Amino acid sequence: AARLSDLADKMGLQSELRREIKSGEHLSDRPIMKGLLEDIEAGRVGAIICQDFTRLSRDEDGIDGRVIRQVCRDNNCLIVTPERSYDFSLDLDDDLTDIGFFIGKIQKRQNVKALVRGMMEKARQGKMLPTRPYLGYRWEHLDENGRKVPESPLVVNEEEAQLVHLIFDLYERMSQRRTAIYLNEHGYRLPIKSPRYRKQKGLHNRLFRATDINRIIGTKLYAGLLIWGESSRSRFTRDFEATTHYVSELQIVSLEQFNRCQEIRQQRYKMAPRSVSSPFVFSGLLRCKHCGSSMIGMRQTKVRANGLTKEWRLYTCRAYHSSGKTACRGQMISESVVRRAMLPFLADLLAHRLNLDGYIRETAESMQAPPEAKAERLRAEIAEAEAGMRRLDDAIVAGATTIERARRKNMELMERQERATRHLEAQKNREELKGELAQAVILLESDLGAVVKALPDEALSKLCRLVFGKVTVEAKGNSHRRESWVAAYAFSPEFADLVAHSTQMVELRGQ
Repeated sequence: AARLSDLADKMGLQSELRREIKSGEHLSDRPIMKGLLEDIEAGRVGAIICQDFTRLSRDEDGIDGRVIRQVCRDNNCLIVTPERSYDFSLDLDDDLTDIGFFIGKIQKRQNVKALVRGMMEKARQGKMLPTRPYLGYRWEHLDENGRKVPESPLVVNEEEAQLVHLIFDLYERMSQRRTAIYLNEHGYRLPIKSPRYRKQKGLHNRLFRATDINRIIGTKLYAGLLIWGESSRSRFTRDFEATTHYVSELQIVSLEQFNRCQEIRQQRYKMAPRSVSSPFVFSGLLRCKHCGSSMIGMRQTKVRANGLTKEWRLYTCRAYHSSGKTACRGQMISESVVRRAMLPFLADLLAHRLNLDGYIRETAESMQAPPEAKAERLRAEIAEAEAGMRRLDDAIVAGATTIERARRKNMELMERQERATRHLEAQKNREELKGELAQAVILLESDLGAVVKALPDEALSKLCRLVFGKVTVEAKGNSHRRESWVAAYAFSPEFADLVAHSTQMVELRGQ
């Protein structure tokens, strides 16, 4: 870091150190690099100074490297190393980046292969221990800071092992939720093993949740089975069979009890994972009035005297549902009561409290339709790039050009095609947005109360999540005539930006 700072000072550049703590193979796993690219596109960064060019990207497919180069090229951003500077407006530097990213790819692949070979050999010997000790275990040797000493063996923590025994015993008699509630009510807590989490939250333990019980019951190490490679999807371990070792000194529960609990766990697993299209309109959006936890939706049915079944939807506090009264006293409210509070509040908010109508109208008027000539030119550029790539294939077959020269030309044509496709797609999105804005103007001029009330559940759910990040609804009265109101709310980040922008436009018009 000091060397790079000195290099920036010598070049007369104002520098800021950004360090990617977690190395990721893809840009989606590299938040620091993604933020840096956004700053480059915004014109806030003029050069990237790094120790080595290959540290920018080592992805297997070379896609991330081309993305980084394209962003730097479009925004005239240099890449500077202690050896040289790369200016992508120059053909030589542009070609050198292909070599640099190719070398990085090879280095990454060799490093991963060597690492995986070592891990597989360690697994064959039965030494591939978990990265953090599970509940019931501890590292035998720790340094003065309480951290694991390298190659320290894993041993049973007798005090925590008794808690594991209790969890398995309870699970055979009650559900995972009831097990978590029982443990919380009797003063048991789940120790936090992650040093980083303990430091961030300032906690050494927390309440049990139903998901914790499910995870503990499914951990095979409690039966003394040390398994590695069972669910690996890496191509480097594709031909590696999972290794299983019986380690008697790490066994906490008997194999018979473990197998019984697995059968019970399988029988109880009936519900499919939650889908995006949840039937509960306000699930996850509502917050408990007592603890602020999210509310989850559930159905309740009642068979009447005439034999007909009545079903209605309720929302209950997630903390109470998973951890019991120890976590929260709990709030329960029906969906019909929430609707009576949310629908008029939402309509009044959009129609009267916020100044969105003028902002949306001005935005719709300012968006002119893109010239058809420009769209036609972009389509012609895409077709020209495709034709150029076909001619390159013919030239290689005829021996009229070298493979290396054809490769560089092909990449250039691909980038031209991608750029033109992206611009054409942006124009289509602009047209769609213009139509949506026009519909929004019509909507704001109509009776919003009636419109919102007539929305189907799916559309209402999307609208609520677009506007709100969280909402707290309170109610009073008996079950037949309950009065409800929105007690607190917070906008979603996107809608908060829209409100701030519209307020600024109103202030400018006032001036």
